[in-house]
Amino acid sequence: MAMTFQRAVKREAKLRLALSGPSGSGKTYTALTLARSLAGPSGLVAVIDTEHGSASKYADLFEFDVLELDSFSPDRYVEAIHEAAAAGYAVIVLDSLSHAWNGTDGLLEQVEKIGKARYAGNTFKAWGDIKPLENRLIEAITGSPIHVIGTMRSKTDYVVEQNERGKAQPRKVGTAPIQRDGFEYEFDVFGELTADNELIVQKTRCPALTGQVIAKPGKPLADILIHWLIGAPAAPPARVVLHAVPEVQPITPSQPAPKPVKSGANPRWKPLEMRANFVGISSPTGWAELCRTLTGKDDARRYTLDDYDIVERDIQEREAEKQAQHELGITYTDDPAAPIGTSTVNADDLSTVGVGAHPAN
Repeated sequence: MAMTFQRAVKREAKLRLALSGPSGSGKTYTALTLARSLAGPSGLVAVIDTEHGSASKYADLFEFDVLELDSFSPDRYVEAIHEAAAAGYAVIVLDSLSHAWNGTDGLLEQVEKIGKARYAGNTFKAWGDIKPLENRLIEAITGSPIHVIGTMRSKTDYVVEQNERGKAQPRKVGTAPIQRDGFEYEFDVFGELTADNELIVQKTRCPALTGQVIAKPGKPLADILIHWLIGAPAAPPARVVLHAVPEVQPITPSQPAPKPVKSGANPRWKPLEMRANFVGISSPTGWAELCRTLTGKDDARRYTLDDYDIVERDIQEREAEKQAQHELGITYTDDPAAPIGTSTVNADDLSTVGVGAHPAN
């Protein structure tokens, strides 16, 4: 199949944003701030809360609907993303995605269970069973028709720094997100929040955010993202034809009607005529009259396969009767003076067409 390159077009899109940070860095608050700006004054925001109602503590500051999960299988996230899109929400916040990795029924727990149940504790083999589950989550996030903001906890570490008075002071920092290695790069924008609620942009497809460090990220960041997401209208989905239906062409004078099946078009007609000879229909005239009587058609060119079946059934009946008569010692003759037990019916006598020849009593 030939491949055709087309001119690239930047189309309007939905945001996929990931935020990670240590506890207390403001992940939930920042996500809600950005979500409300993205949704606009009349848009709806949905939140998946995996941390025992922590998102609802901001319900006095932001308007949103919440779904609190107690099982963190990736399929539960997938289902919630689809439900939010179907319900007309503009943004969904996944707070947090770390639970889909190491929470109850998360990927790590499922790998352990499958490894013990199927592979004698070999969790390496179990990853083959789990990978499709993870892929479904990624596909639901990247393919969603609404904005998606995901938060992730990061592993906490401490560094010792000098404060403004020159004294050593420990500071909490986040390292890698708690999720599958590289998971954060499935998003358009990924940033790490510090304990001081500064966003360090680590990866971005939005050029205006490259290398940025943003203190207390909020509406100004949302405005940059909204502007970047503007583009040509999204392409309509490709039309899928499940079953191609052939176009029916009208019959016109230049396109004559199809001809009926002739008796000669079916190679079985000639053998059938020969079989008729064995049951006493030996002349062409008798054969033609038999076919006319059984089909109701005067023109042999109009015979169809259904007509063939009708004639064949009659021949079969004649063959069966002839066989029975042979076994009883009954013979056919054209001699009117023949003794009882022989037939005086001419095999071509049309009075017997369709019912077979019968011996005289």
